[in-house]
Amino acid sequence: MTGPYVIGCDVGSQGTNCAVYSADGTLVASSYQTYDLSFPFPGAAEQDPDQWSAAVIAGVREVLDQVPEGPSAVKGLSFGSQLDGMVVCDGDARPLRPAMIWMDRRAEKQAAAVAERMPPETFYKLVGANLDSSHAVFKALWVRDEEPEIWSDAAILMSPGTYVLRGVSGAVAVDPSNASSLALLDPRTRRWSSEVLSVVDLSERLLPEVVDAPNPISTVTASFAEATGLDARTIVAVGCGDEMAATLGAGVFEPGEVCDVVGTAEPVCAASSEPREDPTMLVECHPHADPDAWLLENPGFVSGGNLRWWRDQFAPIERGAEAEGLGDAYDLLSKEAERIPPGAEGLVCLPCMQGAMAPEWNGAARGVFYGLTLAHSRAHMT
Repeated sequence: MTGPYVIGCDVGSQGTNCAVYSADGTLVASSYQTYDLSFPFPGAAEQDPDQWSAAVIAGVREVLDQVPEGPSAVKGLSFGSQLDGMVVCDGDARPLRPAMIWMDRRAEKQAAAVAERMPPETFYKLVGANLDSSHAVFKALWVRDEEPEIWSDAAILMSPGTYVLRGVSGAVAVDPSNASSLALLDPRTRRWSSEVLSVVDLSERLLPEVVDAPNPISTVTASFAEATGLDARTIVAVGCGDEMAATLGAGVFEPGEVCDVVGTAEPVCAASSEPREDPTMLVECHPHADPDAWLLENPGFVSGGNLRWWRDQFAPIERGAEAEGLGDAYDLLSKEAERIPPGAEGLVCLPCMQGAMAPEWNGAARGVFYGLTLAHSRAHMT
């Protein structure tokens, strides 16, 4: 195993994975940095964007220490990042408020107002996405409506990927997959939709330049090189959304190939060689990481995020055991659940803790345990 090497970062909802690979695809080292989510009121979900940047710095520094030939052997860096988030920034690219991440559904009123001006079917045809409050454009509209004092200083609307990219490279750009999650991009042309921008009354001047995911955008900034130990000549590629990166890693490119991406959420994605529409609008169409491919996907439900909530709220003993080095809290919960027969003896969980995207898009849906009896235990619910 020899260089050159590349570093990939997955900037997710609950933490950031960083990994360094050799030129032949061999994993050299990996790290994981966790961070917090905030739920200020039902339906809302926020993060401090600087947590992402700090996690990337810490993760890159950790894996770089394990590169045999040293930092100069690392030639490139890029990202997969959580989709559908909104970071409202000022003219110096500083966040004006916490980021509203993908599971934030507070903008139901804003989505409904847009639906009065443009039929959801037309919206879907123009941008390949549902007219749904989970998409980032509606979070921006919420800030405009509910926090006008903040909106008055807004100069650029960033996805999480754009925010991290700017901190690493100094460039302000967005790839088509992240841009598509704003629900403002035409997936056929991979350019901002003037029709939708007009309907939502937003200026294109607020949006980053769209640049294809594989494109080198810059080298790392001097400050990022100093913070991580990377060579200042390390090239940064734009990167893409995390679902696109996951399917890229799984080799899902050919039509008919499907990937179930299990993470904080659980989207199901299928590759396509052309942009396609679902008459039911259940499945969306987004640009893939490959400039000549598309991804047909439904985000599904909060998945691993529900398990983290369950651990944090109802597993104090297991968390304490983990803190004392006696085992992973998730593993301990799973071991307890293994003794329960499939079907959990009639107990049903609807995992709509932050709304639902399947079997229908419904921001008002909520989580439910149905069929509880005195015979059921925590193990059944896990």
